[in-house]
Order: sequence, then C-alpha cells, then structure tokens
Amino acid sequence: MKLARGDVFPPELYAKSTRLPRDWTGHGRSQEEEWLLLEDKIVRVVQGQGTILDVIDISQAILRGRAN
Repeated sequence: MKLARGDVFPPELYAKSTRLPRDWTGHGRSQEEEWLLLEDKIVRVVQGQGTILDVIDISQAILRGRAN
C-alpha cells in the first residue's frame, strides 16, 4: 500500500480504516482533519475531501524512539 502526502485517500482503504478519536493526539486538532488507523500507519486526511496530509508509519516511529 503506497500512500503519499497530497494524494487522495482511496475509498476502499477508507472503508478498511479505523477513525481515531478526536482527543487521541492529546492536543487539539483542526475540525477539518481526521486521523485514520490503517494497518501499521496513521493517516491524517482532510475531512470530506480525503486529501492526505501526512502518513505516519507506526513501526518506524517506535523504532526511532527506541534508538534515542
């Protein structure tokens, strides 16, 4: 699965993803964005448009955190 910033999040993947709660990040976030969990990635998208704002690979983030 190749997801990149600026692309449109495919509807078939949206159907397989889990929407993360608004307070999950621990700080406020824009009303216009939603955070989705898909396999080992968190994807930030513009709500209603599906434009990908950011893709976070959870496993890579964990490994980087352990290296510090």
